[in-house]
Amino acid sequence: MGELSKAIEPLDKYQALKQRTLRPFKNRLHNFSLKKMREMRKLLGYPDKEYKSIHVAGTNGKGSVCFKLSCALQDMGFKVGLFSSPHIRTLRERISINQKVISREKAGEISNQIHNLAEKNQHSLIFFEEFTLLAMAYFAQEKVDYVVWETGVGGLWDATNILQPIVSVITSIGWDHMRILGNTLEKIAAHKAGIIKRNTPVVVGPTANILPVKLNAKKRQAPYYFVDKIFPFYEEENQQIAKKTLSILFPEKPEASFDNVLKDTPPLRFEKKEFKGKTLIMDVAHNLTGFERLKEALLNHYPEKKWSFILAFSKTEHLNPILNLLQPLGKIYLTSSSHFKLISLNKLKVLVAKEWEVTFVANLQEALKESLQNPEGIVITGSFFLFENLKEILSSLDPEKAWS
Repeated sequence: MGELSKAIEPLDKYQALKQRTLRPFKNRLHNFSLKKMREMRKLLGYPDKEYKSIHVAGTNGKGSVCFKLSCALQDMGFKVGLFSSPHIRTLRERISINQKVISREKAGEISNQIHNLAEKNQHSLIFFEEFTLLAMAYFAQEKVDYVVWETGVGGLWDATNILQPIVSVITSIGWDHMRILGNTLEKIAAHKAGIIKRNTPVVVGPTANILPVKLNAKKRQAPYYFVDKIFPFYEEENQQIAKKTLSILFPEKPEASFDNVLKDTPPLRFEKKEFKGKTLIMDVAHNLTGFERLKEALLNHYPEKKWSFILAFSKTEHLNPILNLLQPLGKIYLTSSSHFKLISLNKLKVLVAKEWEVTFVANLQEALKESLQNPEGIVITGSFFLFENLKEILSSLDPEKAWS
C-alpha cells in the first residue's frame, strides 16, 4: 500500500506523509524536471485527454477563481472536476466532481494503482505528484466534461503543468513562497508564466501583467486577455477574471449571464457569520499580499470598525510586516495548534518583534474566548491549517447555532 493511500484511510490526515512524501521541495526546483510526471501520464494512457482542462495559477485568488469557474460550468449543465489545494479538514477535499469530494474507497483504489505503476517503472513520486496523477485518472474514470486545475506552487515546475489546457489563467502576482520561487516579483512571475501554452489563450489578472508573463505569452503566441481594473474588494476581481475566462470559452453567451453564479465563493474567503452577537469574519489570507487585500476589504466594508484578529501561520515570511499591517485595526492574538504545518507558539514568541502589541494564546478555542470579552468584531485569519477544527470549536462555544 502506498503512503498516500495510507493517508486517505479513516482520519484523512496526512501527517504520516511528512517524513517521506512531503519532502521539502525547495532544493528540487533547482534541478527540477517534469519528465517522470510526463512518463507517468503516458503510462496511465493520457487520462487528461478525456476532458477539457482549465489551468489556474497565481499568488492569491486562484482558489476562488477555480471555484467560481467550476460552479459556473456546473450551472451550465456540465459535469465538472475541481482540483484544488490545500484542504481544510480532509485530504479528499482537493478532488471533487460537482462539489462532491472523491470517496475514500475510490481514492485509495486509484492511489494504490498509481503507487504500484510508479514502483514498477522505478519512479519515486512526492505527495503532490501522486495526488495530481490520482486526480487525472479519477476524472477520466468518472467521464467529466471539464476539469479546473489549481496549481500547487508556482507553475513552471508544478506537477499539474503536464496538462494541455484549453485556457490558462494567472490571477495575481505577489509575495509568497519566496524561498522557492525567488525574491523578486519578476522571478515569481516567471514561475507562474510557466503554465502558458503555445497558441492557448491566457487570462491575466490586474496584478499579474508583469513583463515575464507578457514575454512568455508573446513567445508562445498565446492570445492575451488582461483584466485591467483593480477592484476595492478582491472577490470582485476574482469574479471578473472568471467571467473573462468564461467569455473566451463561450463567446456566444453574454458576459452578464455569468454574474449571479460567479458571486459564489469558496469557504473562508471573507466569509461572514454572526457569533454570539459579534461579526465574525474568516479568511485564509496566508501571505502578505493576501493580508493587504484583507485589510482593504475590512476598511471597505467596515470603515470605522475595530477587530480582534486571531492569527496562526505556517510560514515565517513577512510575519512582522503582516502584524504591522493589522495593528492599527485592533487587537492581535497569535495562536497555533498541533497541526505539524503550523508554527508553534514558542517559535512565534521568538520571531515576533518586541514592538508589536500581541497576545499569545494556546489555541484557537482560548483565543475565541478571550476575543469575546472585547467589544470588537472577530477576524480569524492566516494559514488554512488553523481552520481544521473550527466548526467543532464554534459549536462548543455557541451550541445553539448550527455551524457549517
